[in-house]
Amino acid sequence: MSSVKSGPYKGTHGVEVRCLECLARIDVAPNAKEVECPNCGTKYLIYWPTPDIAKIKGVVEERLP
Repeated sequence: MSSVKSGPYKGTHGVEVRCLECLARIDVAPNAKEVECPNCGTKYLIYWPTPDIAKIKGVVEERLP
């Protein structure tokens, strides 16, 4: 039996996206609006074209006080 995954990556919450900076897999909680890469710390905005597919919408820009 093969352990190769096909289709979208599945994390702890069932959905993962790839970091655009370091290519690490980021686990996305259901209906999350933002995620942070556990490897490099880049924060992303997330959108959901369907309930089981998460996509990166853009990078969260840090605002200075």
